Amino acid sequence: MTEGNYFDGWRFLSMPEVCDINPTRPRNLTYSDETLTSFVPMAAVDDQQGKIVDLQTRPFGEIKRGYTYFEENDVLFAKITPCMENGKSAIARELINGFGFGSTEFHVLRPHRSILPEWIYYFVRREPFRQEAKTNFRGAVGQQRVPQEFLQNHSIPIPYPDDPDRSLAIQSRVISRIENIFRELAEASRLHEKIVADTNRLMDAALAEMLPDPENGLPERWGAIPLSALASEEPNQIIPSDHPSDTYNYWGLDAISEGQNAEPLPNYIQGSDIKSTCVSFSSKHVLYSKLRPYLNKVIVPSVNGIGSTEWVVYEPNPNLLRREYLAFVMRTKWFVNLASGSSYGARMPRANKSVLREIKIPIPFISDTVQSLSIQDQIVERITQFSYDVDNMQKGNTQQERLLAQLEQSILAQAFQGEL
Repeated sequence: MTEGNYFDGWRFLSMPEVCDINPTRPRNLTYSDETLTSFVPMAAVDDQQGKIVDLQTRPFGEIKRGYTYFEENDVLFAKITPCMENGKSAIARELINGFGFGSTEFHVLRPHRSILPEWIYYFVRREPFRQEAKTNFRGAVGQQRVPQEFLQNHSIPIPYPDDPDRSLAIQSRVISRIENIFRELAEASRLHEKIVADTNRLMDAALAEMLPDPENGLPERWGAIPLSALASEEPNQIIPSDHPSDTYNYWGLDAISEGQNAEPLPNYIQGSDIKSTCVSFSSKHVLYSKLRPYLNKVIVPSVNGIGSTEWVVYEPNPNLLRREYLAFVMRTKWFVNLASGSSYGARMPRANKSVLREIKIPIPFISDTVQSLSIQDQIVERITQFSYDVDNMQKGNTQQERLLAQLEQSILAQAFQGEL
């Protein structure tokens, strides 16, 4: 971190000078295996709020080994991608008996007596810190982590470090100002989320009107055919690391956001950097995310590429079904509900592919394939135009979200430059 023009009395200290990094658990931690103990999996930390939103309890005996130990007021900082970039960090509070365990993908920062937990917490939530941490990742694509050495070699600005009482008073005053401003931003964000929800409902309503649920009846001359009779599943597995010098357009599940209609941009990666097995796809296919189907992630690719094995690759029969039409059907609420209802796995729910195969797809003018395809084209055109209008609204929403995020980061930048 670059040392800028700070107020007199402020000084940069190394992180180890202000906090213990990944401290070891005490040897005298002896509780019965039945003792309820606080537990924080990665999913329990909200990356937007920067809080533990689902503090869990487990018997001490179940978690005393194989998990990360932390104590009351420790700062938890996610070290693995994409959790770190997304801002998964929190202060551990309200822990049973003052301690807890959590994901091994957390770094633990324990503030020294003259440092408030919030001071370190807000510092590591700054975008420049996370960007610098990202440049120091180690590991293969999809499993990259921030090494402990990055934290040990980093510095942090501290007001009047040689006068602990004065330092704590300034830290407290700055933190109070940050939190007062953040409360106002949180209210603005709440109102913005309501606008976003209303915008999303517009698309849901349009899809429901033009692509009806066969279970609730269909218009005259429409019919319903199981997905398996209209599109084949293409396994198309590939191991990119077997071709280390080749370059691939790689789409993970994070290539698109929840409910996104637009195709993601190409993402070119060397085969040597992709350690896992992938699926390949082309412009003949439709990609459907089986992981967390409620996130409604569907892609109609116009380019060739490879992706996570969490994508189900469908090849629609072009004589019966348009790719774009199938994608819009898959985005309807009723299809999402059927897929979600069939999912298995509590922590990582996945749609049951056997159930997906049997979902009935509404087909217009089912007895006349030529006319059916023509009607499908018309429906796709109407929905595409409507989605274009909704996308423009969503772009406005995204710009507003970006502005709120920039304001938050601006406040943090001022705070650690002694300007707040």
